[in-house]
Amino acid sequence: MLPVKKMLLFFGCLLRLAHAQAQAPFIRTVNLPQPAADYHYSTLLQDSRGRMWLGAREGLLYFDGVNTFEVALPDSLARTGVSALFEYENQVWAGFQNGSIGTIIHNFEPVPGFEANNAQPFPFFRLLRWTPEEGLPAKPVTGFARDRQGALWIATYGEGLYCKTPKRVYQFNNSDDGLSGDDIYDIIEGPEGEIWAATDAGISICAMNADGAKSVSHIGSAQGLPDEIVTSLYKGQNGRVWIGTYEAGICYLDNGKGQCTPFSTGWNNGPVLNIVVFGDSAVWAGTDRNGLWQSTPSATLLQGRVDALYKDREGLLWAIAEQGKLYNANARFAYWSNALNETQAILSAADGSLWIGSRYGLFLQKNNSTSPQLHSPENVISLWQSPTGEVWCGTFGEGVVVFSPNGKRLRHYKTDKQTLENGSILSIGGDARRVWLATLSGLSALEFADKTAAPTVRHFPNALGSNYIYKVFQDSKGRVWFGTDGRGLGLFEQDSFKSITNIKGTALKSVYAIAEDAQGRLWFGTDNEGVFSWDGQEYRHFSYQDRVLHRSSVQGLEISADGLVVVAYEDGLDLIDPGHKQHVNFFKTPDGRPISPGFNALTRGSQGEVWIGIKGGLLRCAAFSEPFQRDPVPELRAVSLYGHPLNFTQNQTLDWDDNYLAFNFIGLWYTDPEAVRYRYRLDGLDRDWLVGKDHQASYPKLPPGDYTFRVQASEHGNFEEAPEVSWRFSIRPPWWTRWWFIAFAAAAVLGIALMIVRYREQRMRREAGLRRAQIEAQFETLKSQINPHFLFNSFNTLIAIIEENPVLATEYVEHLSDYFRTILHYRERDLIAVQEEIVLVENYSYLLKKRYEDAFVLALQVTPLMERRIMPLSLQILVENAVKHNIVSQKQPLRVEIYNEAENFIVVRNNISPKISPEAGTRFGLEALRRRYRLLGQAEVVVEQNEQYFTVKIPLI
Repeated sequence: MLPVKKMLLFFGCLLRLAHAQAQAPFIRTVNLPQPAADYHYSTLLQDSRGRMWLGAREGLLYFDGVNTFEVALPDSLARTGVSALFEYENQVWAGFQNGSIGTIIHNFEPVPGFEANNAQPFPFFRLLRWTPEEGLPAKPVTGFARDRQGALWIATYGEGLYCKTPKRVYQFNNSDDGLSGDDIYDIIEGPEGEIWAATDAGISICAMNADGAKSVSHIGSAQGLPDEIVTSLYKGQNGRVWIGTYEAGICYLDNGKGQCTPFSTGWNNGPVLNIVVFGDSAVWAGTDRNGLWQSTPSATLLQGRVDALYKDREGLLWAIAEQGKLYNANARFAYWSNALNETQAILSAADGSLWIGSRYGLFLQKNNSTSPQLHSPENVISLWQSPTGEVWCGTFGEGVVVFSPNGKRLRHYKTDKQTLENGSILSIGGDARRVWLATLSGLSALEFADKTAAPTVRHFPNALGSNYIYKVFQDSKGRVWFGTDGRGLGLFEQDSFKSITNIKGTALKSVYAIAEDAQGRLWFGTDNEGVFSWDGQEYRHFSYQDRVLHRSSVQGLEISADGLVVVAYEDGLDLIDPGHKQHVNFFKTPDGRPISPGFNALTRGSQGEVWIGIKGGLLRCAAFSEPFQRDPVPELRAVSLYGHPLNFTQNQTLDWDDNYLAFNFIGLWYTDPEAVRYRYRLDGLDRDWLVGKDHQASYPKLPPGDYTFRVQASEHGNFEEAPEVSWRFSIRPPWWTRWWFIAFAAAAVLGIALMIVRYREQRMRREAGLRRAQIEAQFETLKSQINPHFLFNSFNTLIAIIEENPVLATEYVEHLSDYFRTILHYRERDLIAVQEEIVLVENYSYLLKKRYEDAFVLALQVTPLMERRIMPLSLQILVENAVKHNIVSQKQPLRVEIYNEAENFIVVRNNISPKISPEAGTRFGLEALRRRYRLLGQAEVVVEQNEQYFTVKIPLI
């Protein structure tokens, strides 16, 4: 007799199973940061780049899975209320409650008066109002759609439809165009590219050709519409249009034609406000007052009014309910709670029923009810259905019990000498002819000659090197595979056993799970080496070390109808896409519930889903006939230059000193945003990738060059096939390093060098010419001064003075000596002070005065010019020329004036009294003076002559 405690537990399980919950998804409240947490949301949209946009009564937000960022709105739209969102021509369009419409664009300038949240330096986006010439509606915008011609359609509640074409905006209404009504609840693009509008009088199907010709047709009760008040529309797969009504629930039209087919019978949940469909028939509906309804199985979730439903690219279902709160759920997974605490074995039978084995016995779930199949609480650890439909139940210590598909007990194979050597059945497999049993004493096989005869029992002790076998699996080719404890894989083929203990250099020890996919590939789950697949010729390895799997220790695996390999661990699931080795998604229960499935606690359901036995119930992994995004979508959110926003929507060429850039990026993965890791690099600078969880990267003092910033995102840390986003930019070199400047500088240096060489040559020639002129001038001066006439006259004057006044004669000799000494002293110098030249002239004048007495007059009117210079003997030559070429007598005195003109010239002027017989001369003095000044590069010597005066202006230096 069973212990009393065990019986009490058994009957307690029966009582709790009678009140077990139906399947329900993990619906979670999306916790947004302040102030977004207090907003009242009304609509949402995920655009083609993966961004999630949230429309609320208080404004418009961008949500990246963790933080929200406000979209800067014009003041006129503040707190107006967003009522519709739609992506059209790669731009997100927003409709408002007051009929306003705008498009969201990138923002690259700070918005005055805008208060950023979440440490946002400036709004990443802003709204640009749309202002067509024809005007905007004055009623709430309820939806958008795009037709086959590419026109944008706008639905309103009160003004019908608007159609935006490249030429103009047209209106469809009830009175002019035959629209079923002007209050439009919903709008979609139909199966043939036309526009379907939901109204109070059925569905209006609208179209307009390129010439502006309108057409309107209707779907109503004549087409089987159960309720003409249509409140929601949804375009599903294969052209099926799902229709939500006010009172009659949900129906659909295939390809938009024929008669409506009812989908929900006995509907009592009120108006259907929105519909979302996963796959072909997993329908979700938001109602006006009875929360969220799901079709498989039929159940109602959440509470109150559901204002919006949305299916994103990852397979998440989003809902706005309970006065604008935001929720989401992974629609792929649903949880069915029971009181079994721990499911040890699970089997999905061909008729869709579920057989559940636990340590409290065997239970059959069918038609949403659960019943026990064993009269005593046996410890059930394995289940298998034969090709004939019989269900084999393996127990711990009590052998095998066989049931019919409807739950009738047929046979019981116990431990005795004629049948089983061991009654603990760890796994069962085989076909109609031979059933393999993995026991604690090794392998046994029950061989059936026919359906009525008792089977022949054969035992294979230690046939695979281990008597502890976790899994028995017969593949589509009749081969039988065994997962052993410590001895790798076993294979029974052509009546012989074979062991596989090493695959591509990796040692196999314990194998816990075996499955086969639709392509005939075999999959093996191991205790510490991850997962292997074999296509009959080549093995592939999926491991934790390669950052492909979440863990190395696999507790079970199964193949869903959509081709994904479901790998179960203690704390979650990996979904492997065989076509993309690196595309593996990890999921865990949102409520933190451990999974910890038993080795036999995974099975494929009748609809291709995978059932997994977990703590306290079952987990259902649906197989949807549509692809979903399997990796985070990387997005470059902002680029700043010295803290100021930079337009990164196009390639940029920056100046050499614009070289401090910061990048803000995100990996959009709403399934588990906290799990996202990033890998980024700056091609042209970074030698390798940088990996981490930070959302920003900074690069100060970038040198000139061409760069490409690249970023990848992954939720499991493997980036081999991860999607990538990039942005190219260039930094110009400094202007002084560019080729044109270098060429210009080289030419300039060469030109300057040539100029210096030429200037040096010219200077040398000028100095040589000046030296020649100086020598010639000195020579001529000395010749003239040593001229016999000059000496004869000077000596005659001296003789006369000696006789008359010896003292004066002595003074005359001294002046004559000083004069000649000064000439000899100055003849080697290029320039002398003006005052020194004046002293020379005064000495020379003294000699002339002694010779001509009052017939020669020298008038000096030179202001102090001590800092200015002049060529030596230049004034003396001019005075000498004056004496030489003019009459000097008492009747015709010669007056020579020397004065300065401002500070630029010193002037020598004499009256003109030409001699009757001019004295022969070389004409060298004045011309030599001119040439010497030219060689010095100074101003020209100015010579002027009129009837009264001969004037020469000498430049001062």
